[in-house]
Amino acid sequence: MLRRKQSSETDPADWFFSAADRLRVADWAWERDGLTLTGVELLQEAVERYLKGWLIARGWSLDRTHDLRKLISVAMTIDPAFNRFKSFADELTDDFSRSITPAVTGQTSARITKLCGSRPVRSSH
Repeated sequence: MLRRKQSSETDPADWFFSAADRLRVADWAWERDGLTLTGVELLQEAVERYLKGWLIARGWSLDRTHDLRKLISVAMTIDPAFNRFKSFADELTDDFSRSITPAVTGQTSARITKLCGSRPVRSSH
């Protein structure tokens, strides 16, 4: 059993802890199996949690969304430099939706495949 203090939606450190854990496992999955559906899901969840932690640290009220487009848009209102991540957020959001929807699994975008290399997409289910 994982023992840790009670987490809080309003504590950025809790969001960063959760994000780092998911990113660590996504990196491990990539090293072991290449591009997998679970790896895409873990990467999206890590980015989502990092963004939520960053936004909460700046006074943002939590919005229960998995849409990185929406989170990046909010972040850009605070710091326009987040604009450089907009296309990545768009594609990762789409790939995340594909990874959790059985009818379209395995259809990751060309950009994600390019970023991750030419290894085939594997289902980890």
